Amino acid sequence: MTDGPTAPAGWYPQDDGSQRYWDGKAWAPLPGTPRPARAKSEWKSGDKKAFAGIALCVLVIGGCVWSGSRANNQHQGPTDASVSSCERAVKAQLKSPSTAEFSDHRWGDRSGGGFILKGSVDSENGFGAMIRSTWICEINASGSIDGAPIVG
Repeated sequence: MTDGPTAPAGWYPQDDGSQRYWDGKAWAPLPGTPRPARAKSEWKSGDKKAFAGIALCVLVIGGCVWSGSRANNQHQGPTDASVSSCERAVKAQLKSPSTAEFSDHRWGDRSGGGFILKGSVDSENGFGAMIRSTWICEINASGSIDGAPIVG
């Protein structure tokens, strides 16, 4: 005995005017037909404690990493007070400090802590001509200037 050809999967009209889905092998359940009940997903007491423990570990480790990286983060840059101190020290070396205009501030980490601050300054020379000079200033870990800035 051989099975004859089956109808392709799709929606087919029923005698009552509704439609029913044939998946190619069997009819889909009628609307209102009870479906098998799903298993209840319950948190057991041990599961809740495990989840809480994992969440606590993640928070503690994340907090340690964040605070450690923040404490060692030299990338916050020099303070405005340190930059102003460097600019005052550079002005003291210029022929016409009242004409000084600072620009192009850049900074980098200094070994042993602190920063190296670099920039440009436009100011009048002894003949009244405006010239641009570069300068470098070292700022120690406490925020004070180490030595006189180099102006060139």
